[in-house]
Amino acid sequence: MENTLIDIDNYGFQKIGIIGEQYEMLSKKMEGANWDVRVLTNYSEFKKEVSSNMLISTLVILLLASLAGLSLRIQNQRKQYELNLREELKLKVSKRTKALKQSQEDLIQAAKMAALGQLSASITHETVSYTHLTLPTI
Repeated sequence: MENTLIDIDNYGFQKIGIIGEQYEMLSKKMEGANWDVRVLTNYSEFKKEVSSNMLISTLVILLLASLAGLSLRIQNQRKQYELNLREELKLKVSKRTKALKQSQEDLIQAAKMAALGQLSASITHETVSYTHLTLPTI
């Protein structure tokens, strides 16, 4: 079988075939000792594991993206709800302010009418009193 050598981060990765099975071998020379450490991994199982890990990672990323989108949607809905409440509150305040101003104007008008009534009553009383006083002398 054909062996290919790929160097990554000072580690030597090499695909090898042993009895019809494909393996991936990682070898590293140990400094200070004459050792050559080699680790063999069944390539097909390694490939399945990497594929399943990539699938799980992709699913987790999609889930996180969905949660982020949902969170943004909820925030936007809350902001819209708050805006609607503010507009409703402004409308209520405006209506109540208008009603209070109308009540104030009505009270002022009633006070004016009461003052006019007292004034006319006073004038009438004085006129009647003057007439009673001066009439018997005529």
